[in-house]
Amino acid sequence: MGIKVKYYYSACVGITTPDVSILCDPWFTDGIYDGSWYQFPKFDNPLDKVGKYDLIYISHIHPDHYDPIFLRKYLEKYPDTKIVARETFLKRAILSEGFKLYNEEYKFNETEFEIFFNDTESTSDIDTALVVKWRDESIVNMNDNAYNEEQISEIKKFLSTKSISQYENFQELEYVYNRPSIALLGYTGAGPYPQTYYADEKTLIELANHKKQEFFRRYKDMDKALNAKINIPFAGQYILGGKFTHLNQYRGIADAIEVLDFDRKATVLQECAELEVGGNATSKRYKPYKEMDLRLKEIENELMDYEKLDISLNKIPFMRLLNIAYERAISLSEYTGSDYMLVIKSFKGYYVCNLKLMSSKPCLIQELSELPDLPRLIIETDPRHLFGLLTGLYHWNNAIVGSHLTAIRQPDIFNREVDRFLNFFHI
Repeated sequence: MGIKVKYYYSACVGITTPDVSILCDPWFTDGIYDGSWYQFPKFDNPLDKVGKYDLIYISHIHPDHYDPIFLRKYLEKYPDTKIVARETFLKRAILSEGFKLYNEEYKFNETEFEIFFNDTESTSDIDTALVVKWRDESIVNMNDNAYNEEQISEIKKFLSTKSISQYENFQELEYVYNRPSIALLGYTGAGPYPQTYYADEKTLIELANHKKQEFFRRYKDMDKALNAKINIPFAGQYILGGKFTHLNQYRGIADAIEVLDFDRKATVLQECAELEVGGNATSKRYKPYKEMDLRLKEIENELMDYEKLDISLNKIPFMRLLNIAYERAISLSEYTGSDYMLVIKSFKGYYVCNLKLMSSKPCLIQELSELPDLPRLIIETDPRHLFGLLTGLYHWNNAIVGSHLTAIRQPDIFNREVDRFLNFFHI
C-alpha cells in the first residue's frame, strides 16, 4: 500500500498514505459567496461519504475551499481531526470560528508533507499548494494556484533527492528532481468574467470560450513544469443560483473531461473514486454531467444573503461610509498607476473616487450625475449588498467571485490593482 487519492467534489479530495490521511478543501454548503454559488452535481450526505481523516488541509480562505459550516459538523463527529493551514487571513478566520490549528511537525513516520505559499509580494495573496510524499511516491495538490516560478521551484526542491557529485578537485551538491506520482491541477477558472462585464450574447459566448482555452493553457504550463506521471484535473465545480441562474451559460467553465482531449496523462475520477499510485482508478468519468437544468430549477428562486436583510436604505449614511472606506483603502492601497476612477453606481447616482493618492484630480468620494473623462471602473450592486460590503458584513472579493457586481471597464482592460484596492474598501 502506498499513496492514494480519493476524489469527492470540486477541490475536495482525500490523500492517504500508510502513515496519515489528509482531507483537502471540503466544501459542501450551498449558497456560498453571499448566496450565489451552488454545487452541481449536488454531493449528498458528505459526512457519511467522506468519513474520518487525521487532518484537514485548507488551502485558502475562499468559501469553496474553507467551509466553516461543514467543518463544524465534521469536527463534532470526528473531534480528533486537526485543521492544517498556512495563510495568515485563513488562520485568523479559522481561529475566530473557534477551531484549533495543527501546529506540530508535518512528518508522520515515512510520510512528510509541506504547504507552499504562492507569494507574489502582495498583501492580497492567499493561495497555497500541498505536497505529500511517502518514500519515492508523492502527490502535488495545486488547488487554485496560478503559475509561479518561485513556488514551482520550491516544490521541485522539496521533491528532489540530494546527491554529491565528485569532480576533479571539488565536490558539488546536486538535486535530482523526483517527478510527482500524481498532480492535482486546476483546469478551469471561476469568477465574474465574462458574465458580469458584458451584455451582448455573442460577445459573452466568444469570451467564455476564450476563457476556457486560456485556463487550458495554464493547465498545460503547470503540467509541463511539474511533469507528474498522472494528472487529475479538478476543482472549479459550481453553478450560479437565484437571480444569477441565467448567467451560467456565459461563465466559460469547462468540464474536467475536456482535458482528456489534450492530456494523455489525465485521469478524471468519478465521485468517491480512488486512485492508488501504481494501481488503477476504481471508477473514471468520460461523459459530462447531465441534468443541469433540473438543478437550476431547484435553485433559481433562492435569495442572495443581502436580499434577506430588513434595512431602510434611506436611513443609511452611504456618503459617510464611503468616505471612511475610501480613506482606509487609500492608506493600504498597492495602486501605483495614473488617475483611475472607481465609480459606484447606486440608486442615488454615482459615487466617484480616484485610486491615485497624489493627484490634481478629485480624490475624495463625490456624488456626481456625470462622470469625469478618465479611465474608470463602474460597478453596480444591490444597495443592501453595498451596505454590507462597506460595513464588512460581506467581502468585496467574495462579491466579485460570486458575480454580484455588474462591471464596466473604460477602457476595457483588466487591472488587478483595482480589484486589490476594493479588498480594503470598507470601514
